Amino acid sequence: MKNLLLFTVFLYANSLFGQGALTDFKTGESEEIESEAHDVRIFPNPVVHTFIIEAELNLIAENKVRFELYDMTGKKVLQVEQLTQPVEIVERGHLPKGFYSYILKTSEKVIKTGKLIFSEF
Repeated sequence: MKNLLLFTVFLYANSLFGQGALTDFKTGESEEIESEAHDVRIFPNPVVHTFIIEAELNLIAENKVRFELYDMTGKKVLQVEQLTQPVEIVERGHLPKGFYSYILKTSEKVIKTGKLIFSEF
């Protein structure tokens, strides 16, 4: 839970795989993080109604993979508790247009972080 709270204060910048940087909005300080290199795609971006999380079958089969979406204030606004198939279609629901950050992770490691743009319906 502590790691989750820390993430809400930070925004991931750059890098699809390997090392990346989390930047604190208030202080501008960066913290280096390492993420696992897996073939994971989240598309389309920008999002209108739905987006797709596409991940390697062995990643889904061997791990409990969770997707979390945060608004620009750091509030968690959407969560997929466990990906169960290599292609997951996620509904945007009631979320307004804007910029969002996501984290895809297991209980032990970060797999991918990035940004999504939600456009007008």
